[in-house]
Amino acid sequence: IKVISRCRAMGISEDQIRRYIIPVSEVFGEKELEDAIRAADIKSSIESLLEAAKLAMARDYRYMLTDLLREYEASQSLSQLEMVLDRGLLKTSLRMLKRYTIFFNIGLILAFLNLKWFEVKNLRAVIRGVEDKIPPDKIRKLLVLP
Repeated sequence: IKVISRCRAMGISEDQIRRYIIPVSEVFGEKELEDAIRAADIKSSIESLLEAAKLAMARDYRYMLTDLLREYEASQSLSQLEMVLDRGLLKTSLRMLKRYTIFFNIGLILAFLNLKWFEVKNLRAVIRGVEDKIPPDKIRKLLVLP
């Protein structure tokens, strides 16, 4: 979703976007990704992916894409889109850890690694912000928090 959004924002051709996409999701197959790539703009891409998520009854994607669409309509900002996607992944990872800790599986390990990745990303943002004397409220906006 990030790759399609970034490429659409940069005006990259559909053929070039296809080279960057690997259709590995159960929710978004080749057809759904192709529809998102062919969409007229970023908003249309998000809407087509949201429809695919609704048809697949993928609750996590539906919530995340609904938030994504709302945020894009409000801000028209690619960085805000990426923040919403990161928050969605963080929330999903937290939910995986809370719900499936009694089962040991690869999803649990990946959820834990995602949480650690966000922790490191947040620490880097705080360190860089303090180093560059950025006000705390602006640093807080850069953090990926649930």
